[in-house]
Formats: sequence, C-alpha cells, structure tokens
Amino acid sequence: MKAVKLKGTSEGLYLITDMSYDKGKVEEDLIEIVKEAEKFLGSSREVFVLLENSAQEDDDMGFLENLLGSLGIKINKSKSESFGDFKVAQEQQKDIYTEGNTLLIRKNIRSGQKIEHIGTIVIIGDVNPGAEIKAGGHVIIIGSLKGNVHAGASGDEQAVIYANKFAPNIIKIAGLIAKAPESEKGIESEAEIARIYKKHIIIENI
Repeated sequence: MKAVKLKGTSEGLYLITDMSYDKGKVEEDLIEIVKEAEKFLGSSREVFVLLENSAQEDDDMGFLENLLGSLGIKINKSKSESFGDFKVAQEQQKDIYTEGNTLLIRKNIRSGQKIEHIGTIVIIGDVNPGAEIKAGGHVIIIGSLKGNVHAGASGDEQAVIYANKFAPNIIKIAGLIAKAPESEKGIESEAEIARIYKKHIIIENI
C-alpha cells in the first residue's frame, strides 16, 4: 500500500498522505509519486495537502512542507480549512474508486468538468461535449466519448483511448494530437480504439 496518493480535482491537485506510516515510507512514496506526476504539476508546482491519521498535524505538515520544498513544490494553503470538507466529499462519492494506479468513475462526465489522474482512467458512463479527461495512462470509456481526451499525458506513447461510441472533438496521446473533421463532429461510431502507430494517432474498429 502507498502512503501517498495524488488526486486531481477542478481546483487542483490534492496530495493525500497517510501519516500512520513511518516517515521513511512517506518520503519514499512521495518522491516516487512526484516523479510520476511531473507533467501534471504545471508551472506553479503547487498542491493542496490532506493529512490522514495524523497525531501531530503541525509537525507532520512541517515535515511535508520541507520535503515538498526540496522537490520544488509548494503547499497551497489557501484552502487549508476545506480539507475536511474535501475528505468528506471524497468519501461520499461512491461512484469514484481508486484501485492501484487506476481511477474508476461510474457516472457521466458533464460539460465543463475536468478529470485528471496520473494513471489509467476508466469511465462507466458518457463523456459529454465540453468535458475533459487527462490521464497519465490509458483512458477507457464504457459509454460515449464526445469530449476531449488526453491519454499518456506523462509521455507514454503506449497509452490508448477506447470508447464504446467514439465521437470526440480532440484526442491526444502523449505529445500527439488528432482533431475530428468538421463533417464528423458529433457523429458516433461504433467501438473504436485510438493508439500511436509510426508517430501518428490511428483509430481502429474493435
């Protein structure tokens, strides 16, 4: 089990740290997850921090602040008072699960919503126009894809995008981008998968 998890929200990245582990384990897992998430940190390199199972919150927060600082990352304290609310909201979201490095979502993603995760994202539902999905790994959609999707955002050219109904506006895999022709926008195809082949994004029927 990891002592540290990173979750993307519309407000930014939340670093969730279980302080029941010894600090050596926390430091090891934190360094590993920061390396995996470099492409998600952005130019500001800021995260919100949520402590779990902390007996000495001030000391633990100071420890994390120093450790993150050594990695060139700042703690965004503007929402420190909302950490408890964020945790409750996460626990109430029974349609969102994390298993290993995979984020599973059982709901439709509406216009204006943005989902980010450093691993693979699996969505059981539709991704509607105006919605954005960004994953460090694969993006698997058991439903219709009509929004924008970026798979392999960490640079993984082996990542794929799959949807039962494939009608995206823009898709990206690693550093490559493909845009639907105007004549095909909004027209749903059958199940298809997008992947990189010879430095181009290709889309194949399943």
